[in-house]
Amino acid sequence: MIEYSKIYYGKYFPRGFGKLHIYDSKPLFLPLRIIGRSMIVMNLHWIPGPLRYKLCLLLKNIYDRTEPKEAFRVTYQLLKNNPALVFTMPAIRRYYLNGLSNLIEIPGENWEDLPLLSNSKYRARYLKQIYAPAGLLK
Repeated sequence: MIEYSKIYYGKYFPRGFGKLHIYDSKPLFLPLRIIGRSMIVMNLHWIPGPLRYKLCLLLKNIYDRTEPKEAFRVTYQLLKNNPALVFTMPAIRRYYLNGLSNLIEIPGENWEDLPLLSNSKYRARYLKQIYAPAGLLK
């Protein structure tokens, strides 16, 4: 069962696989909202390294101050309405639950190490295609 207070790493086979030229087959994501058989997530692999590091430290700091831990939750509105977090918007995606497999929960105590996780299936060159239209990369 997917929980809002966790970050997950696993395999993903997207709908429309043949039509997509950019997708992450092994996403590292934080669920924002579950809608029926899909969910809105923030894929941390889609955030450039230095910004991902900054975000992971911020998330861990908030998580550490949240009691009970199950109450921790990041929402789309929080990300959208906070100017300091505008860089996360291109990383918001919809994933279909039936396309996810082999999910590993990453507990909050380990979130500061998340920027060190890499994904050989995902290429950094795609970050320019994702972030350039948003004006977040120079």
